[in-house]
Amino acid sequence: MDFYFGLNIHHRDRYGCMVYNNGRLIRMKYLGVVAVVDVPYSVLEPTHNKQSFENKREYMNLLKAINDHMVQYWTDVAIGAMPGGVGAWDATASDEVEFVRKRLISVGLSIQCDMCLKWRHLDYDRSFLTAGIPKDWCCVMHPNALFNYCSKLEELPKIPEGHHYRNSQIFSLCYYRSNPKRKPVKSPSPPAAHQRSLPARRTSARKSYKDPSDSEPESESTPEPIPRSASRRRISAAEPEEDLPRTSQSRVSPS
Repeated sequence: MDFYFGLNIHHRDRYGCMVYNNGRLIRMKYLGVVAVVDVPYSVLEPTHNKQSFENKREYMNLLKAINDHMVQYWTDVAIGAMPGGVGAWDATASDEVEFVRKRLISVGLSIQCDMCLKWRHLDYDRSFLTAGIPKDWCCVMHPNALFNYCSKLEELPKIPEGHHYRNSQIFSLCYYRSNPKRKPVKSPSPPAAHQRSLPARRTSARKSYKDPSDSEPESESTPEPIPRSASRRRISAAEPEEDLPRTSQSRVSPS
């Protein structure tokens, strides 16, 4: 599904979002710029009176997607950086010949034939300023001989295709567009000598105690594990018998 956005530089008060379903206008929302979207039945199904859509949740998701793409379009156009900015955008466009000629040169003119109902795109011509455009226009009046017949294919203006970015990327594009002297600098990757090395793998969880005064080099062999201590229920053979606890029972010698 494609979204078409544009700015009406001839009539600035005409703006909004028009949602079509198979070529039929269903809803209109005012979002600041001109937006057109044709939604098929597989995405949204209109109501019986063709005034709204059945699934309200999907319709709200559609409006949110249109709003996100509209913000991206507004950022790409950068109308705020143009002379005059958006402060004078509500004012009526000037009818002076100089300004009308600039507008026609920048965008051209798209007009529909009254006979075949095909759209034709006309480049700037001086006759637009002097004689104007006739009310009943047909393909025979096309100045280009390749499109002055109704049997020719429909000619549409070339619309540049944009891409929707995330909010962080939009912010960075806006910042560096408003500050052209500053360019995004990528942080250099650290050299291999300063990269953090992983610790050596430990071979044993326990280490034997070593006297620091001993000057002998430490052997590279794996240290011997510490012997397991004797159990409480067993008596070590190195302990003397004197340390054994005395019991209350006495031994009787035979007579």
